[in-house]
Amino acid sequence: MNNNAMPSAKNESVAMIHQYGKTTATKTHLFLSGQKYLLSPARTLIAAFGLFVALGTTAVSASDNLAPDPTNLNFTIGYGDTNTIVCIRNFVLTVPADVSPTAYLLGANQSWLSVADSGGAVSGTIATGTNKTIIVTLLPEGLSIGSYSGKITSGVAWLDVTVNVDITVGELGLDGLIVNNKKYDGNVWGTVFSYGTLRGVVGTEEVILVTNNASAEFRHGAYPSSEAKLVYVSGMTLSGANAGNYSINNIRTTAYIMYPSMAGDFDGDRLADPAMMATSGVWKIWLSSAGYTPVTAGPFYVAGSAVLTGDFDGDRLADPAVMTTNGIWVIWLSSVSYLQVATGPFYVAGGVAVTGDFDGDRFADPAAVAANGVWRIWMSSARYAPVTTSPLYVAGGAAAAGDFDGDGLADPAAVATNGVWTIWMSSASYAPVRTIPLYVAGGAVVAGDFDGDGLADPAAVAPNGVWTIWMSSARYAPVTTIPLIP
Repeated sequence: MNNNAMPSAKNESVAMIHQYGKTTATKTHLFLSGQKYLLSPARTLIAAFGLFVALGTTAVSASDNLAPDPTNLNFTIGYGDTNTIVCIRNFVLTVPADVSPTAYLLGANQSWLSVADSGGAVSGTIATGTNKTIIVTLLPEGLSIGSYSGKITSGVAWLDVTVNVDITVGELGLDGLIVNNKKYDGNVWGTVFSYGTLRGVVGTEEVILVTNNASAEFRHGAYPSSEAKLVYVSGMTLSGANAGNYSINNIRTTAYIMYPSMAGDFDGDRLADPAMMATSGVWKIWLSSAGYTPVTAGPFYVAGSAVLTGDFDGDRLADPAVMTTNGIWVIWLSSVSYLQVATGPFYVAGGVAVTGDFDGDRFADPAAVAANGVWRIWMSSARYAPVTTSPLYVAGGAAAAGDFDGDGLADPAAVATNGVWTIWMSSASYAPVRTIPLYVAGGAVVAGDFDGDGLADPAAVAPNGVWTIWMSSARYAPVTTIPLIP
């Protein structure tokens, strides 16, 4: 191809090739039955001369090899697209003034190829000096992975093009992928609640998603935000009889990293105060005794820890606490000017940390809830000897604790994804009761006595920092706060 000299012979022309929305001039020798034609970007049917997807189907990848060999078109599509109808390319032929009107008849020698002009016809006459749009359509139904070749021809031989198609493995997606929101813990790893179902499998082919080594990563940082973050799920593989036809990569969704939220009576007025922790470890507490004016304290934090609160020293003031990754509890005691102490380990592998006064001695007891719903509680009245419960379990539920029945003992609770709270009441020999859905989409679960009636109130904190509290003194009617952000 000569990029420095304009063509001089009568049977040469200039091909203008428009690729992916960009037009470039390329001097190309183009032999079409000894006539001189100008091949230019399509401007009539689609503005962007490149890919066009008919009938709302998924776009495919294509490469245009018009230069330097104008008689070949090469295209690549994924296997998952082989049952769609894809308009591959529009050609516009401009007939020079010195060429007489020419009749034409278009055809293809393969069933997966179709050609027509812009009016949908396969035959007609090109008038002198006019533009004619020729549509090349790929109909790859029934084709499997591999390479295919076909011809586009005309009765007057002014168009004779070989079409090469490569069908590669299809890229699958996931419908219904859900990654759980998480409280800030200093790391980028999340947990998948549901992988959903595979999208893009052809027909009844057998393809099975394998998630044993899958992981969810907040790749753009571990810091909390009131806006959703991108989460990339990787490490998934495929099995099944037809798994070789497909791949699964670059799967992503969104989820929130939320500021840790707690409730406790930090000012001793017997009303629970909302509290949240910033990434610096500084706590912001909205004190009920001061009209919910926020105060800051700390930092009270150990990197990677679960953040909690409870009255561990029995002075009727909530104490900040964290449980580290090795199960050590670090507590800042209000009775000694928030002196830091460490105790434990109080730990269950894979467990969730919870606190509450489970034995009624007015000291908060460390607890951990295993994945199977078994609670292990280290009782302060028994020198922190552990006791274990039978499974108190709701599939996918978040653990919470509070004195929901007013008997002075904390009751275990689990909150399902639909917002239904299951509470095992200590006053009823830990028989479970269930609430109506008390739900905030993506919210974190909190419990505390916000209205001072001696009964714990369910609460949920939305990713934007708005607290919704269902007050026991008002028949559990909800109230909402302004956004509380540390």
